[in-house]
Amino acid sequence: MGRRGAMNADVLDTQLVAYLGLRDALGFQTRAEKLILPEFVAYVNAQQHSRPIRAQMALEWACQASTHRGPSGAARRLSMARGFLRYLQASAPDTEVPVPGLLPTPRRPKPYLFTPIQITALFEAAQASRPRGSLRPHTLSSVLGLLASTGLRVGEAVRLQIDDVKLDLDPPQLHILETKFHKSRMAPLHPSTAEHLRYYHLILTDFFGGSSGKVLTAAAGEAILGPWLGRVCNRPFTIGSGSMASCFVSYACPARLTSSFVPCTTTFIGIILSISACWS
Repeated sequence: MGRRGAMNADVLDTQLVAYLGLRDALGFQTRAEKLILPEFVAYVNAQQHSRPIRAQMALEWACQASTHRGPSGAARRLSMARGFLRYLQASAPDTEVPVPGLLPTPRRPKPYLFTPIQITALFEAAQASRPRGSLRPHTLSSVLGLLASTGLRVGEAVRLQIDDVKLDLDPPQLHILETKFHKSRMAPLHPSTAEHLRYYHLILTDFFGGSSGKVLTAAAGEAILGPWLGRVCNRPFTIGSGSMASCFVSYACPARLTSSFVPCTTTFIGIILSISACWS
């Protein structure tokens, strides 16, 4: 390896393979790193750089102009390079690691909170959607109710499978599988929400002679939510009616606080401040 921290191309490539392998073994999701970090290594190699890697080089690489990414992309690239350089530092102590905060990260937009009057208007518009007599009004109103009463993300609601809906459990619940950061969780359902989902399932059966695999899509998996929901959900938002806390507390009486109910309780606590639990 020569002087402390100096690396040739072959050594750097080998170190990258070892780093990604270690991340995989520890259970991290490395799909993005496997795409981006080889670009960083190629950039360093292209500089014919025989000296230890400096933080400035990583910063320059991350900030390279591109039509495919914005400021947040540069910050993310630098963060990935930082992790790799920290790993390199163990075997090449002169390697410099960029300090956090060199690049600004965009602030997430503030969620828009729908008022009860706006929620009512959304439901009425969904139920009046055309064509009349089709599945569309039922699906639109059902997905809005599900978002309002559970706090699900739009994509989570649309991807729900029939087998993910556990209406016969106590309490009724949804199993949200492999969602953000590839995590899964349970979402408790208020009895009024569970009752509406049973009703919607009957409607699906009437339309198709049997339900499709997904809860909120039409036959053959063809989504009917489409642009309508896109217009409603084009920015972060929260919808709810009534008080989720009061509904939950009234349902989670001491007799229900069994071991099977505890995971649902902990799931609820994470979303108690922003949504409601009763079907509107």
